[in-house]
Amino acid sequence: MRNVLVIAGPGEEAFGNEEIDLLTSNIEQDNSRRMLCVGNGVEKIENGAIASKLEEISQNGDDTTIIIQMHGTEKEGQFYFINDDSYISSRELFEMVNSRFKDKPVDIVITSCHSGACLKDKDLLPKGSVVGALSQGNETTAGSDVKNFIESLLGATDEFTTYNLVKLYLCGLKTRIPPEIGISGEQGTLQLDELLRNSIGKKIDKSKVINLLKETISAEEIEELINKIETSKNEYGICAVEYGKAIAVCATNEFGKDINHENYKSMEKNSRTMSPSSAYGFFETVDRYSTPIRRQSALNWSRRIIENSKDMDKGNGIIYEWSIC
Repeated sequence: MRNVLVIAGPGEEAFGNEEIDLLTSNIEQDNSRRMLCVGNGVEKIENGAIASKLEEISQNGDDTTIIIQMHGTEKEGQFYFINDDSYISSRELFEMVNSRFKDKPVDIVITSCHSGACLKDKDLLPKGSVVGALSQGNETTAGSDVKNFIESLLGATDEFTTYNLVKLYLCGLKTRIPPEIGISGEQGTLQLDELLRNSIGKKIDKSKVINLLKETISAEEIEELINKIETSKNEYGICAVEYGKAIAVCATNEFGKDINHENYKSMEKNSRTMSPSSAYGFFETVDRYSTPIRRQSALNWSRRIIENSKDMDKGNGIIYEWSIC
């Protein structure tokens, strides 16, 4: 039986008792899971309460998944979970997990805004732990996407690993705000938008993807997505409402049933950072498909790349044009 621990901090305007009740009830509907919860989405969580639950579930020796539903922010290079009038750093929380689980890896999914920023602390967790951040460090998580994720947990039959939960989230994603995955003990992180970008124009194993994703996405829709991935010139040939599902297709094609040391290292080796030429193309297409929040962060991200390129005149011209949006 798998332990599933929900850590639910104060949601303020974004979520509360109702959303946390739905989250926990959807998890509990499968009797192969042992559901525990700290917090109710309204009140501040005491560190001692988190530590107590971690201690409790670490004793039974079963696999553990931790879902963290809290607001988040990054300050001076450190990620913090917002806990009413105080903060819990990812460093502090991960050390708390490590001290209880020691050498046993855990799966963690974090819904917080800017949660990708916590991945720099992933090596504080037991080696092999997999952390899924539902937004990258410079992004906010869309509440509607998290709501879709919570609703999709009802009836979910795949094991609640980080990889499977991130794929489930992707299948309900309606924005271009991609998750990011890190594994404790492994260098770097897997930026899932890069996974899609690197898959454009390449052959996808259709039968493999359909077999592994057919419970979540229809075979017909998978075939349509594969056709777009294989024939598009760039990722913007795929519209925003299909973006998450397209990434799920690419992830399934790349990693199969689960992410592990071998396929993660292979992906890390083949991954690349965004080049200046890609940044220019990103500017030309971002307005058509992206939300305003994504557009602004895309601007900031691409500005850093362009300013570091030799082609300063072209870079500055694009920056000035988009700064007035």
